[in-house]
Amino acid sequence: MGRGMASTVCENDGLNMAWIIEVNNPIRGTDQSGKEFWPRVLKGWLDLLRGESGAACRENRDLDAMGKQWGNIVAGVVEFLDPSCRRASPSRRASRRTPT
Repeated sequence: MGRGMASTVCENDGLNMAWIIEVNNPIRGTDQSGKEFWPRVLKGWLDLLRGESGAACRENRDLDAMGKQWGNIVAGVVEFLDPSCRRASPSRRASRRTPT
């Protein structure tokens, strides 16, 4: 169970849009490390949501909170994928298990 504020539909839409804008950036695009990419997405996300209700609370969100929310969004999308489209790799949970 999370300890922070639940994300709204508006926030999720803003996060998706910030990701799309940054990926489609003709100068940087996908040719950048995660250490450069995600802070730009966070900045874009906060810029897109400025002026929406609850903006003061949102300003306190950091990369960690945004990353967790992005993970929730991706997990929700993956649920709707055809099983043949899913990556055929073991789950992260299974890879963390220690051999017995």
